[in-house]
Amino acid sequence: MKLHNQYNNYDDYIDHQKIKTLDLKNREIWLTKEWDYKISLFTELFEQNKDIINTCNNSLCVCARMGHEVVALQKMGINSIGIDLVPYDPYVITGDMHDPPFESETFDLVFSNSFDHSLNPEIFISEVERILKPNGYCFLIMQLQNKGDSYSENDIDSSKEVISLFQKSIPIINESLILSFKWTYNWKLIMQKQ
Repeated sequence: MKLHNQYNNYDDYIDHQKIKTLDLKNREIWLTKEWDYKISLFTELFEQNKDIINTCNNSLCVCARMGHEVVALQKMGINSIGIDLVPYDPYVITGDMHDPPFESETFDLVFSNSFDHSLNPEIFISEVERILKPNGYCFLIMQLQNKGDSYSENDIDSSKEVISLFQKSIPIINESLILSFKWTYNWKLIMQKQ
């Protein structure tokens, strides 16, 4: 895993990550033209894994922007909330992926499609494991062997690099991501906390 780490301090990293979500053109697209499309993407993804998803009562979506994945999970009957550096009511509250504002063992499921936005992947995964209940699931979708956008903080060559960061979880699903929709993500990893 190649880390970019281009910042003088953590506040510079936070400020940079906020730019994409605060951009008014992005927000307009995400809330209008792409709203239903992205919800459909997440719905298909979660439906493909419903044997796991349906065992969960509550979930957290990390780096959720407008909350498309939150809406998809809620439509499946899962109590869900998102966190992001920029909130979007009622689906997403303010929260940092490296320091989520929740007690230990709170969630049955933690989902993210923004592992590559983590400045410190070890801390991110440690926090995911902290807030997961025993037997809870961490569900990540990622871009392997693809360079991300200007907000990516790491490049991932192999899912093994990500799996090695988990201390309390084992892989349940580790495979190519195939959806009927076009998407930049090409891998899904579901870990279960022991």
